[in-house]
Amino acid sequence: MRSTLGLLMLLLTTTAAAAQSYIISGAEQYFGVESEGIESKCWGPEVRGYVYSKYGSPATNVRLLIEGQDASGATVSSVVAQIPGVIPGNDRLYFEVRVPRAASYRVRVASWDFIRGSGAM
Repeated sequence: MRSTLGLLMLLLTTTAAAAQSYIISGAEQYFGVESEGIESKCWGPEVRGYVYSKYGSPATNVRLLIEGQDASGATVSSVVAQIPGVIPGNDRLYFEVRVPRAASYRVRVASWDFIRGSGAM
């Protein structure tokens, strides 16, 4: 029983560490996010806003990590959503994502691919 509990604790710790490392470090130097949580009449809770590119090259395959938080700021849900389209260099792209209901939301860019050779910079 003791070894089973130890194994379970190890698995839980490993899973939590893997979940925390999903975000690419340094995203804030390339992107900014402006967002708000809303209650859509058709879909229920949503987060909408803009992702701003601070870099000269266009970005594609942009994925957002949207964390729902309770009143104390603890994370109660998380959604990873890919934004359709391309964010032009030094520009912005609008997004809307359905999310579980929460008191507030934290939105961060989780991953992306820059389009090289576009002539921008």
